[in-house]
Amino acid sequence: MHRALPILILSLAAGDLLAQSVVVPNANANTRGVSGLNTLTRNAGNPRTYMLGVPASELATVPVGAEIVGVSFRSYVGTANPATWPPSDTTWTDYEVTVGPAAPLNTWTGVFANQWATGSTPVQVRDGAMLITTNTFANNTSLPAPQPNPFGNFFWDFQKTFTYTGGDLALLFTHPGSSQATSAFYLDNGTNNPTTGVAYAATGFQMANGTASSPYIARVHWGYGKGCAGTGNAVPMLVSAGDTTGGGTATFSIANAKASSPAAVGFGIQRTSASLPNGCTLLTAPLVILPVTLDANGRFLLNLGIAPGVTGAMEAQAFVIDAGAPGGYCVSNGVSFKAN
Repeated sequence: MHRALPILILSLAAGDLLAQSVVVPNANANTRGVSGLNTLTRNAGNPRTYMLGVPASELATVPVGAEIVGVSFRSYVGTANPATWPPSDTTWTDYEVTVGPAAPLNTWTGVFANQWATGSTPVQVRDGAMLITTNTFANNTSLPAPQPNPFGNFFWDFQKTFTYTGGDLALLFTHPGSSQATSAFYLDNGTNNPTTGVAYAATGFQMANGTASSPYIARVHWGYGKGCAGTGNAVPMLVSAGDTTGGGTATFSIANAKASSPAAVGFGIQRTSASLPNGCTLLTAPLVILPVTLDANGRFLLNLGIAPGVTGAMEAQAFVIDAGAPGGYCVSNGVSFKAN
């Protein structure tokens, strides 16, 4: 879906907001990795458990206290991947993701429980069935090296946020294999290196131990504040794919909300924290509201064209009409966006 955002809102606010996503390792923001790994999307009959450790140095732009709202990946450039994936809607009956502070990466041994920081409280940010829709990931084998494929706009369907407290970060993924006969290879960074990232994997679901694996090149997304729950205690999640430079497309994803519901994304120029009548929190005072309708999966991908020369910053929050929520509506976390 494409919408034209009035230039006025961008021209009103210029600031030094940080982009609300970061590629880890940072050196691979615009450069391919070493190879491709398909652990996260393994196909039917191939359960996997995978834990990725990211050093604090690679997360220097993530503010302490930020709410991590998603993670995304990019297809490996090569003939192991089709031009697009998946070929049809692909589901996992139970896909679990847990995020938390990591033990020092040079101490990891493959015992997953020991790789969380001592005394920390990891958060299971998603649990249950997960779906990736048809043709979410693109692979262009004619790209000149070292140019990578673009990141896919699927943010691993987080259902809760994780408050980043600083330090090294660990992400644990586990699934029982998908409904699909094929899988996608995402770019990875080769071998473990505590200064750029480490990983361990196991060939099973909810496994306790793994062996050394290749660290994925990931994009970590964050926002601020917390949303409030609607039907089924689901809290809408809003993710910004990142800032633009010299024009481009600003992408915002609403997910984890009531299917086929009317919704809107409100854009403002400053953050706020105001209590709403139903107990939710207004995180920005909207100057522009764009109405949308969520799909059958409770998602909407909003793409806004930003013209070259338009600069400035804005804040965004999603609002979902939901009869199962107090007052008949619920809201998401907030995100910031900047055009440079």
